[in-house]
Amino acid sequence: MNKILPLMALGALTAPTWAQQTALTENFNAGVVPPTGWTELNNGVTNGWEPDFNLEEAEHDDYFSGVYNDNRLESPAMDLSTFAEAYLHCDQDQVFPTFRDINNVDVTLDGGATYTTLYSETGSSSLTDVALEVDLSAYAGLTGVQLSFHYTGDFANAWRLDNIVVDDIAPPPPPPYWSNMPSTFESANGFRENFEALAGVTPTYMGLNALDAFTRLPNPDAWCNIGGDAACIDPYDGMYALEMGGLPGNTNYPTTNSGMILGLNGAGVTDFTMSFQCVNHGEEFNVEDGVFVSSDGDTWEQVVGDWAALTNFVLGERQLVTCDLASTSVDVSGDFYVLFSQFDNFPYANLDGIGVDNITVGSPVLTASGVVSGAVATFDVSGCDPAGLTILAYSLNPGPTTTPYGDADIGSPFTEVGRFVPDAQGNVQVQVNIPPIAAGLTAWAQALDVAATARFSNGLKLLIP
Repeated sequence: MNKILPLMALGALTAPTWAQQTALTENFNAGVVPPTGWTELNNGVTNGWEPDFNLEEAEHDDYFSGVYNDNRLESPAMDLSTFAEAYLHCDQDQVFPTFRDINNVDVTLDGGATYTTLYSETGSSSLTDVALEVDLSAYAGLTGVQLSFHYTGDFANAWRLDNIVVDDIAPPPPPPYWSNMPSTFESANGFRENFEALAGVTPTYMGLNALDAFTRLPNPDAWCNIGGDAACIDPYDGMYALEMGGLPGNTNYPTTNSGMILGLNGAGVTDFTMSFQCVNHGEEFNVEDGVFVSSDGDTWEQVVGDWAALTNFVLGERQLVTCDLASTSVDVSGDFYVLFSQFDNFPYANLDGIGVDNITVGSPVLTASGVVSGAVATFDVSGCDPAGLTILAYSLNPGPTTTPYGDADIGSPFTEVGRFVPDAQGNVQVQVNIPPIAAGLTAWAQALDVAATARFSNGLKLLIP
C-alpha cells in the first residue's frame, strides 16, 4: 500500500478518487471465535477454531491429538453486487508446516453445500504475521458470497488468522524475490572472487540480499555480509568472505533468506566448473539452500543444494565444494546469474549460517590430501588445458601477490614445486614430500595453468600437523 497511497493523494488534486467498497472486516480482538456473524463447522474431535493465547487472532492449534480434524471457519454472507473487483486481505501465521494437511481458503455461494478452493497454503513456518492475499474478482457482482477457512489434519500444524478485510482495492505487486541484483557481468572464464580486493564494498557484478523469508523485504535480523556490515567472523584466509544467516547475536530468530548473486558472462567459456570454500555452522535442509543459476533473474534452477551434505556433514571447518554451472537447462552462453542462497533462523556462526570464500569459475581446481609433516602429500589439479603447462607453487605467506598473470592468492616469496604437462583429460597429480620441520606451519598453495591464456586455480590454505 505504501507505493499506492502517494499516487492516490496526487490523484485527489487532479480528479475525483474512486470510493473504496468494503464488504467484510474482522480483527478477532473481541476474543471470541467464531465472532458475531461467523460460523464454525467442527467435526468435534478438538476445539477447532478458537481465540489465540492473546485473544487477538483466530487460531486452529496443533492439538497433538493424532485424530483427524476437518474444521471450517466461515464468514458471513457478503454482498458483492456493486463490486467490479474484490480481494481478500489478511494476516496469517504458519507453525509446524511440515505436518500440514490442508490450510485452504474456499468460497461457497450456496451456504456450504458446495465449495471452490481459491487458495492453498504451501509456505513454511513464519512465526510472524505474513500477508495472505486472494483475488475474489470472479465473485464480484454476486450476493451470498461466503469465505471458508478450511483446516484438516491429524497431528497437524497450527494456523492463525488476523485482520481479515474484503474490499475492492487490489494488493500492491509483491516485491521481487531477490531485490538486489547485479547490474554488470564479469567473464566466467577464469573468474575468481576471494573478497579481499573488495574490502567490504559490493561491486556492480554482485547483489547482496538479507531478507525476511516470507515478505521478501529487507530484514535487519538477516545477514548477508562480505565485510561491509561488520568484520567477517571466519574467512577462509585473509579478512573477508561471504557470511549468510541471521544477524550475529540476534535473539529474535526470524526466518530469513540471504542470497549473494553474481553476474557472469559465459561467452566462449567451455569449462563452467565452479569451486569455493564453504563452512557450515549447523544448517538444516531447505529447498531454498544451495547454488542456483538463472538467465533472467526470475526463474532459477538449482545446481547443488543441501549445505550439510555439500560440506560432508562437517561443522565449523572449511570444505572445498565443486559443481558445474552448466549442468541445468539454463543458458549460460551469455549473461547469467549465480545465486548462493541460505534459508534459516539462527544467527550466523551460532547453530546456523553458511560461509563462502575463494570462489572460482572456469578455472583449474586444486585439491590436496595427506599434507602431514614427514609424509608424502598428493596435489591434484583438474580442469587444465591438455595443451598447456601447469605450474604448482607454495608460500609460507598469505597473498595476494602481483604476477605477470594477475594476482595470485599465495604470498611472496613463493616457491615453485614444479612445472607439469597435464594428461589428455587436463589433470595433473603431483607427489610432494612434506619435511618434518614443517610441523605447525601454515602454507598457501596454488596452481597456474598456462596455455593460450593463463588461469589461476583456487588457492589452498594448508595447516600442516
